[in-house]
Amino acid sequence: MKRFQDAREPNSPNGTHYMAQVSPDFLARAKTKDTDRLMSMLPFQSLSLSKLEGRKRTYALILKEENRFQPLVLRRPSVKKKLQEKSAVSAAPSAPGKSKSKGQER
Repeated sequence: MKRFQDAREPNSPNGTHYMAQVSPDFLARAKTKDTDRLMSMLPFQSLSLSKLEGRKRTYALILKEENRFQPLVLRRPSVKKKLQEKSAVSAAPSAPGKSKSKGQER
């Protein structure tokens, strides 16, 4: 994000895009879901990930007309996940203690 904002002029070889290198470590470890999440967090309509001819790295590219100063799209926490965590905590076994016998009469 900062790399797109720091460039004064389009920095692609043909001058039509702003580009930023994607971390090789991220690409080595990331699965499709992780790459999709990265793409959804970056707020650019023209965003694409691509290898450039003559270069070994992968780059994120946006058109030079794109507004580079948009904020990141942060993912909201999953409500479903929160509810599952709450139910797991409440379903945890309680400390052993005296319990009423089911056969007990009044």
